[in-house]
Amino acid sequence: MAFLHKKLVRDTVPGFFQTVVNQLCGLAIFLVLSVQLDKAAFGEINWTLAVLLTSFAVLGFGIDQLVVKKIAAGSNSNEIISLYLLHVLLTGCIFYAALFLGHFLFPSFFNKHYFLLWLAIGKLAVFIASIFRQLANGREEFRLLAVMMIISNVLRALALLLLWGLNLVNTATVVWVFIAGDIAELITCWLLARTRFRLQLSLARRWQQYRLLLKESLPQLGSTILAAVASRMDWILMGLMGMSVQLADYSFAYKIFEMSMLPLAVIGTVLIPRFVRMFNSPVSNLDKLFTLVRLEMVFAAATAMVLCILWVPVIDELTRGRYGAVNNRTILWLAAAIPFLYLNNLLWTVLFAKGHLRQILWIMLVVFLFNLAGNILLIPRYSGQGAAVSWLAAAALQSVLMLAAVNIKRLTINTGWLLFCILCATGTAYAAMYFFSGTVPVVAVAVLLYLLLMGLSGALRRSDMKMLQ
Repeated sequence: MAFLHKKLVRDTVPGFFQTVVNQLCGLAIFLVLSVQLDKAAFGEINWTLAVLLTSFAVLGFGIDQLVVKKIAAGSNSNEIISLYLLHVLLTGCIFYAALFLGHFLFPSFFNKHYFLLWLAIGKLAVFIASIFRQLANGREEFRLLAVMMIISNVLRALALLLLWGLNLVNTATVVWVFIAGDIAELITCWLLARTRFRLQLSLARRWQQYRLLLKESLPQLGSTILAAVASRMDWILMGLMGMSVQLADYSFAYKIFEMSMLPLAVIGTVLIPRFVRMFNSPVSNLDKLFTLVRLEMVFAAATAMVLCILWVPVIDELTRGRYGAVNNRTILWLAAAIPFLYLNNLLWTVLFAKGHLRQILWIMLVVFLFNLAGNILLIPRYSGQGAAVSWLAAAALQSVLMLAAVNIKRLTINTGWLLFCILCATGTAYAAMYFFSGTVPVVAVAVLLYLLLMGLSGALRRSDMKMLQ
């Protein structure tokens, strides 16, 4: 047991480290760009990155997951990675060739989205580098994988902070920094993989095996496309609608909202193996599940409350008044979705542990179409606020559908804590802001009142610590 515990720590700490580093570097990059670039250029860069990251995620066809699975199962790494390299080079080069041809066929579109052709060079390099990351993942070399995952963001953040200090941040330098960081990631990943795994790649006579790999990956293609497009669908639509300035505002708010979800990213990886054991055990441990639902709702509502209170004073101070007050309502809608996202992550894990993969796919498809319709209806009239409302509604719908799919009556009853915690967080926040002034006193009073209500209502209990340990 001691060995397993040490291995768990050894495997999870690098992932936690790279997640934190990437989030902090991403925040630094976002802050520099938001302060130094005008909103139109900032929004256009964010739209371009959203399009490229979505496109290359779709072009992966879900083969990356299959590669990790095969390598972890003991397949020949050189053969599998060579096949994946063939796929990446083929689809990546076809995609860039299509962009290059489109530059001449649709000049007005590319004149408007002028970063697309340049930043695609860097993202193609990252797409190629992904083969080496999957190799490290399949071999369970998580420390090596962490280095591969952070190198580009760290270099970009340091370069932009240096350029900021020299007052040299402009659209041209930003583009070159992004391209250089992506190419540096490719070179680093290749050198590390070649040194550590003695990798020998060959593309000769691989077409038959490649066709078999494609056929094997097809069942995952639907989920891959849904996940890729859904993650940045609202950004892409706003850019296509010519809302670069509004996209700048919304993308900044969404980035901070994503950072507030960091604890969810960490806990999600821990829950899967434990839930699998829970539902395969002859002894019922559902009381732990109900307790976890309650505690997650308490924490999620508190996170949303603090985010909303701090938003205007902190963000306007950091961005010189550019992205705080203008996003006040947008962040309220996004923050309201945080408890639903925590619940959805937990319910998804329950369904995954129970093997209900087809139900997960259908739920994700319904939620995706609902969110797409909401964005198309609301964004033209309300821009970023409309996208945030659509996101909140989609998250709530996913909670309802997943609760029905899980079909555990007591779990459905226990999710009543979600609405209770949201109401308590809202009430204590408004009370603190009404009776007190100053950011620190308001946050302190709101948190103390909230924790008092949680304790009196039974949302927080002494016995919870034992379960968490």
